[in-house]
Amino acid sequence: MSKTSLGQQPGIRCFRSEKNGLNVIFCDVPGPLCSAAVVVLTEPLNDYGLPHTLEHLVFCGSKTTPLRGFLDTFATRCLSEGTNAWTSEDHTAYTIETVGHDAMRGFFFFFFLKKK
Repeated sequence: MSKTSLGQQPGIRCFRSEKNGLNVIFCDVPGPLCSAAVVVLTEPLNDYGLPHTLEHLVFCGSKTTPLRGFLDTFATRCLSEGTNAWTSEDHTAYTIETVGHDAMRGFFFFFFLKKK
């Protein structure tokens, strides 16, 4: 990831993946809680409700990937009260709040492990 500029605001660091265009913005805020929001562009092509359906699949799983409750269970192990999400007209946002940055790092570290 390369570091980018956001008007050089104090306490804000921005990174952009050269591989896939992912933007990551860190805001240093004093206090014990650490919050994250992962926002994915999900503009629908029709009125079938696919973005909202995908949001529910993330939390409830499917017949081929039966992982209902996995995110919340894993989040709880990282000192979180759970996760949440919402779908808007053009994006879906997934949120989590943990106690301390080590717990947040542990939550996201799992998703970046290389599979063998």
